[in-house]
Amino acid sequence: MNPEDPAAPVRELAAQLIARRRDDVGDAPQHGTPGAVALERLSAELCRWIGDEGCRVLLSRALTRAQRGRPALAELRVGSEAPPVIEGLEEGLAAHGPAAVALGLEDTMIAMLDLLRRLIGEDLTTRLAERSTTGGAPGAIPPTKKGRRPND
Repeated sequence: MNPEDPAAPVRELAAQLIARRRDDVGDAPQHGTPGAVALERLSAELCRWIGDEGCRVLLSRALTRAQRGRPALAELRVGSEAPPVIEGLEEGLAAHGPAAVALGLEDTMIAMLDLLRRLIGEDLTTRLAERSTTGGAPGAIPPTKKGRRPND
């Protein structure tokens, strides 16, 4: 890890998340790359914690940042449905190929993790990212210190 690169921890975290998804590529509906699956799972976990709209904003900002350096992402956009998903993958794949799109999606995840790190800190970002790999129950709310969930 390069101490002069503030994004180095999120790059390493993204690489770990992608490595954990190598066996799950069959789960990706339109795009069978580990990076796409990892980004999809991370987005789903974020939707649980910050809601669909918060996730959409974060994913849109991350995609915009990644698009600056990756022409293969030019056709991609964040859709308006809930939960938010990246649209235009088929066009991107046809125009630029799976390797270029996969690298762009990895950059999108790195940008998302970096934005999160700046907002909530490295520790919480790591915990949220790790939860995206554990397959927690959708919509699960962890208990509070008193053992009750917020709306019980």
